[in-house]
Amino acid sequence: MDKNKLLHIIKQGENETLEFKLTFSKLVIETIVAFSNTEGGRIIFGINDNQYD
Repeated sequence: MDKNKLLHIIKQGENETLEFKLTFSKLVIETIVAFSNTEGGRIIFGINDNQYD
């Protein structure tokens, strides 16, 4: 994935299939489980939840 596509995805913000996580934590594991029990999704690390609001 190129930089411009990644920035575009980030600017769209979190939704049902996209989560931002600043660091790896128990919440990440819960998100992975939730995504695996639904339609899947993406987790982007190093971004604060409200950094791009």
